[in-house]
Amino acid sequence: MAFTPKTWATDDNISDTELNRIETGIDDVTDDLAALETALDALSHVSVYHDVATSIPDSTETVIPWASEYYDSETEHSAGTFTATVTGYYHVSAHVGFSSGTWDVGKIAELRLYANSQHRCSGTSWESQVNTTHKPSCSLNHTVYLEATQTIQIKAYQDSGGARTLNSSGSYNRLSIDRLR
Repeated sequence: MAFTPKTWATDDNISDTELNRIETGIDDVTDDLAALETALDALSHVSVYHDVATSIPDSTETVIPWASEYYDSETEHSAGTFTATVTGYYHVSAHVGFSSGTWDVGKIAELRLYANSQHRCSGTSWESQVNTTHKPSCSLNHTVYLEATQTIQIKAYQDSGGARTLNSSGSYNRLSIDRLR
């Protein structure tokens, strides 16, 4: 019901009907706000980071274990695997940084998103342009649809010719997953 503002004069009184209409409008707004709050509380939010110098073998996709959590509203993250508790669209944002090392020209580092064990996308790939010491970083942002119980994993990949180590700072290595609806 739309509310029409009333201009009040000094001697105006409010009728019982008008007062009931206002109270009903307030009750409707209160109910709508409660429903919205319930819906927002049901949305999943995960933010994790990895602050351990983890070795990523040459030419091998490696699941990042995301050792620490900022928050996990629905307890959906465990040891590098996110398991959806509710069917919906999930936005994934991840970033990793590798420790400094020598990379030959044409060698790459990248992040790969797996949803329910299927490769869904690769983030920005870093490729060495000169034979020198580098400290590459990679990011990805993607939205996936998951059924309840399906999973997300983020894997690091590099082909430098030897094992490379992820930077041991959680500010470099982070993941957030948010259910959109």
